This record gives sequence, C-alpha cells and structure tokens, in this order.
Amino acid sequence: MPKDRNPNIAKFKKLTQTYLLKVEINLRKNYSNVKKATMLIFLLSFLAMAFSSTCKASSPAVSTVYIDSPTINGTADQQYNVTIYAKNFADLFTYGLGLSWDPNKVNCTTFYFGPTLPDDVFDVLAPTTMTLPMSGAIDNTKGTISLSAVTLVGATGVTGDTGVGYKLMKATFKFKVTGFCDIHLTDVNLLDSDSKQTRVNIIDYFTAWEGNYPVEILTNSTGIEDTRIFGHFFNTANQKLGFNLTSINSRSYASITDGFCNVTIPNDLMWVDASTDWVVTVNGASPLSLNINENATHYFLYFTYHHTGTVAKPEALKIEIGSKYVIPEFPTATILLLFLAFASMTVLVGKLLRSTRYRSKVIAN
Repeated sequence: MPKDRNPNIAKFKKLTQTYLLKVEINLRKNYSNVKKATMLIFLLSFLAMAFSSTCKASSPAVSTVYIDSPTINGTADQQYNVTIYAKNFADLFTYGLGLSWDPNKVNCTTFYFGPTLPDDVFDVLAPTTMTLPMSGAIDNTKGTISLSAVTLVGATGVTGDTGVGYKLMKATFKFKVTGFCDIHLTDVNLLDSDSKQTRVNIIDYFTAWEGNYPVEILTNSTGIEDTRIFGHFFNTANQKLGFNLTSINSRSYASITDGFCNVTIPNDLMWVDASTDWVVTVNGASPLSLNINENATHYFLYFTYHHTGTVAKPEALKIEIGSKYVIPEFPTATILLLFLAFASMTVLVGKLLRSTRYRSKVIAN
C-alpha cells in the first residue's frame, strides 16, 4: 500500500508539519536574527529526514501489544486502572491504539498516553526527544476510547529490550455495577521511522461463564487502524465460543497478508475426546490450516485464514469454535446445592405431614 494513501500516516504528516510551524514561530519570536531561526528549522527538518531513513535496527520477535489487566473485577463505584504495553518492537517511531468495553458495566473516567504518561515507551527510550500526540476521546455511551497516537519528532525510532513490556497507555475505569468487565484493544497501529506498519500481534481476552474462565486470543489480524476484535460469545447449548475480528488485506510490509489466531481455552470450559472433535470455522468455512495442542489445563488451537477488506472498508471475519463437551449450564456445585435443597425440602415436608397426622389423631381421640 503506498504510504501516502494511509489515512493514519497522513494525519501524522499534517500534525508534524503543524508542529514544525509552531517551532518556527516561537524561534522567530525568541531570536532577533531571522537567519539563525531559519537555519535551526532547516537543521531540525534535515535531522528528521536523515534519521528516519538510517540507523534501522534489525527486528527481534514480532511486536506484541497487550493489556494488563484485560479483565477487571470490582464493586459498584470502585475504580480500577489498566495499562497497555508493547514488547519486542524495533524502530518504533509512532504508536496508536484505542480501547473498547461493555458500557453497561463500567465507565472510563480518564486515560493517559504520550506526554501525559510520564513513563511511556518514548519517555523511557527517548527521554530527550520531542513527541507529537494526537488524542482520542472517551465515549462512555459506546464504551470506547477512539484512536490515540504519539509520534517522535526529529529522531529515529526506538528499540526495546526483547521480552520487556513498555507502556503505551493507562486508563482508569469506574464500575457501574458489581461484577467483571473485559477491556479490548482497538485501532492498534505501530509505525517505523519510514512510516511503514510493523508486524504486530494482539493479545485479547474474554471471560466465559461469568468471569471464571478466561479465553486468550493471540492474532495478527488487528494490528492496523480501524481493526478490532468484538462480539465475543460462549454458548453452552450450541457447545461453541466465538468472536468477530476486522481485517485488512494489504499492509505496508506486504501486499497481501494471511491471518492467524492462537486461541487458548481452559479444558474445564470446553473439551474433547480426540483433537478431531474440535470444529473451527472462519466465515462458515474451514480454516486454511488447523493445529491443536494441549497440556494439563488448556487446549491451544492455532489456525490460519486469508485476510480480507481494505483500508477504506475493513471486513469482519466470524470465528466459531465448537467442541464435543462444554461446562454444563448448571455447574456440578450448583446441581449439588439444588439436590441438597430438594432433599431438605422433602424431609421438611415429611415432618410436617407426620405432625399433621399426629395432631389429627389427638383431636379425633
């Protein structure tokens, strides 16, 4: 995709130009010598162009963006903070992301990123470099924070230590009701110093069965603006769980990309007798490939598919995963409690009947 067609990149170009213009105006006010001011602006622009095309670091493992904690639990009016991290990135020059949640459960009261988050990735790895923020907005009716982004000005990108998480955003939520709420990533986009998207994986969680069974989704399908994971569900009657994700076929680093999901499912939520009992579909069809592994506590389903959609019109893919067995609609503990309650009621009724018969005999005599 030509980078001048990427709307996100165009925004940052425009913002960068505006920022440099403000710098020039300030310099002209503070320096009597116009030539010095002009030379300073020229030097700043030259360094930005020069460094953006040089000093490129070799990429380690694929970049990953994730939330800590993706599922929050609380009581009404309780506040809870979540932090978004990125790890395993190289030459990170711009990052952007948003969030979504269930607006019936929590409200977002505030969020911090870039200059408002003192220890964000750029503050830690490029503390002397200016940054240019583009703030999104909180919408508690929809349950979203729209795309918020930060870009470096006049420097090459930064590379983090492998395996170390660096902060991108922090958000504070206030519970409207007692319970749990999943927080999801949206609009994730990492750009290098050439304004190209970098490969990025997203970790998403949703909790099945009233917060007791977390399901993890690792995917490369949402690492670009206007993409997200949504519509999570778990259905005991159909013995299925599923979700939707939006995808874009062409990326800056490849003309056509294939997607993957690695879904981690607790084996006391869904289970099978043999791996062939699992049924995975993408838009109703079998995936390109499917590999299944398991350990003592979880199943790991890795499958691939073709990305679809364009930057102008991302398309949704419907993922469904079915198993042979699922947790019963009424867990064993609940069934046991109901049985004990029924047994106690039976004993009580029996006692009442015997007492009634006894009183009847006394009255009769």
